[in-house]
Amino acid sequence: MSRREGSGTGLARRMLIYFIGNIATKLITLLLSRLQTGLIEPVSFGSYALATSILPQLVSIAFFEVWSGLLRFMFDEEEGEKPRVFANALALSLILSPLFLISLALVLYVSDSTQLYGPLLLMGIVTLFDLLYQFASRGLGLNRLFAAVGILSSLVLGLSQILFLTVFRLGGMAMIWSAVLAAALSVVVYESRTGLLRGLRRSHVSAARVRQLARFCLPLAVNATAFFALSKFNEFYISRVAGEIALSRLTAANRMGMFVNLFITVFSLAWQETAFALSREEERGEMYGRTLRRYIRVLGGALLCLLPLTRHVFHLLVDRRHYGAETSALVPAALLAIALSAVANFMGHLFSAEKRTEQLFYSTLLGAVVNVAAMLVLYPLIGLQAASVALAIGFLANFAYRLILIQSSVRVQPGWRDLIFIVLIYGLLTLLFYHRTGTVDSFVAVALGGGAALFLLRREIRELWQFVGRRLRSGPPGGHHAE
Repeated sequence: MSRREGSGTGLARRMLIYFIGNIATKLITLLLSRLQTGLIEPVSFGSYALATSILPQLVSIAFFEVWSGLLRFMFDEEEGEKPRVFANALALSLILSPLFLISLALVLYVSDSTQLYGPLLLMGIVTLFDLLYQFASRGLGLNRLFAAVGILSSLVLGLSQILFLTVFRLGGMAMIWSAVLAAALSVVVYESRTGLLRGLRRSHVSAARVRQLARFCLPLAVNATAFFALSKFNEFYISRVAGEIALSRLTAANRMGMFVNLFITVFSLAWQETAFALSREEERGEMYGRTLRRYIRVLGGALLCLLPLTRHVFHLLVDRRHYGAETSALVPAALLAIALSAVANFMGHLFSAEKRTEQLFYSTLLGAVVNVAAMLVLYPLIGLQAASVALAIGFLANFAYRLILIQSSVRVQPGWRDLIFIVLIYGLLTLLFYHRTGTVDSFVAVALGGGAALFLLRREIRELWQFVGRRLRSGPPGGHHAE
């Protein structure tokens, strides 16, 4: 098997493992969405959802996304030396901890949520350790452990949140305490399996290695700061200008994007490792481009299928009493923003693989500036829709600039015909979505979206059919034709 084929097979295998590990989390989140929107009052649902989504980003900024550097440098080390990378990542995290304490206090002060400092501080600590262990486990090749812990922590998250919402009636605090409990359990399981913390020695920590890790991760922290402005400014703006109920509507509309986020999360985790492994290959640009084109086709197919189903699925995710037609009308732009953030994120992994993390900041800063400007201009014109529309424009600028920048290192082509096709069909589906008539329009939209997705993914479907056929002909694993 060629190295190129092996990398593609490895990507598919990792995607399957990460899908198993993440599907439980996303399914639990989907099930909890209806419960949250029903039992948490709209006046507070959006603010608690914003706080729990901001916290991981604050951790990324304050701790320089040290887990990404941990994974990247583990790929450069021999098996026995990998625990030393974990030790140095942990040392850097301890050095940076005051930055997290201060940044959390400032954000909560600005958002008038200082009463949440204690719970969110605890959530931040367990989130940090959970991320360090997740990426270290992947660096050690323990992907099945990652999947198993993902399933277990998801069950704990779901069951504890149901208990906190229905029995203890904690309201929005249930979202925080269930996340703390699930992350803490993950850390315990990871440590019991890897022994990374128990195996720590002072001799493992090197000032030179900590500095090397910090130099690699500092641009990631700066990029994370710009990304925070890009992705969260609109929600803060809506909260301040339009109020908490408007923020809750926007949050509820974004729940539809969780279907897309499952694919994005799974692909990003698998692709990050593949990109790092390919970073020394001379023909890596061809692999990058081919993967990007396939990613765009699959992501586009998901959008074209999902938008026509929104009116049928949306009220299974959120409580109809609190979030009606005004909220579901926000979904098309929200889905588009999520999709554009996904392709921009893909390009970000390429810069990390090429060790050009300092250039991530410029593209993210451009996206943030474009987003803020678009939000300020569009909100007086289109109201709440401006939040997702401006975000989509910002991520489009982010992706375009990254695509231009990467060409100086490797040649990457996104597949312009596929992109144009997706944009045209999605535009037609959006018009049908807002037409609001009856069953006929709904059937036409579903048929158009499904048919366009099948056409777009015809190569992937053919390859999948051929793969299944080969597997069936070769017999069960362990037979005479086993690899």
